[in-house]
Amino acid sequence: MSRSWRLLTAALLVLTACMPSASSPIPGASGSPPSTAVTPAGEPSASGSAEPTDSETPSVGLPAFVCDLPITGAASIGLAHLADVRVGTHAGYDRIVFEFMEDGTPEFRIEAAEPPFTMDPSGMPMAVNGSTFLQIVFNGGTKVGDDGSPTYTGPTEFGPGFDQLVDLIERGDFEAVNNWYVGMAGEGCLRALVLSDPSRVVIDLEH
Repeated sequence: MSRSWRLLTAALLVLTACMPSASSPIPGASGSPPSTAVTPAGEPSASGSAEPTDSETPSVGLPAFVCDLPITGAASIGLAHLADVRVGTHAGYDRIVFEFMEDGTPEFRIEAAEPPFTMDPSGMPMAVNGSTFLQIVFNGGTKVGDDGSPTYTGPTEFGPGFDQLVDLIERGDFEAVNNWYVGMAGEGCLRALVLSDPSRVVIDLEH
């Protein structure tokens, strides 16, 4: 066997060893198992985003509802930009979701509110439907980006008419303080959750 022929044979053996076998599919190729994110099932929600989602509906490990206000949460980031707002209804509670762009959430405070209601910062009167009310204040939370453009352009008022959640309307966004009014059908307890991936502050209103 000539030296050239031996070199050619060796090269073909190396090339064959490097090729994937039929039992090891190339990731992403047709026939490979798709990557699937599993999320608990929920009921339809109304969303400020183009595609409403209910993936933030945990089925286990939820804390108990509390009836004492205010409820507060500490900031995990210096400034958080609002990315989406969603509302949904589930067995036993209605849900409000505030999603943020960063890996973290702003300081928040949920407290009782009473009319007359005013816009921030103008002080102009505003109407909120319901019989009892909450105010949600995000200190260090805003829908204004660093370049002055909005990070959230969805609805600023939701009137879903759920069992407990009647109205959700933005009071204002001024000097990195974003706040909302909640109109409810009656007195009730609530709970607040901070979820990640994406970063969210979730508020449940008990029916």
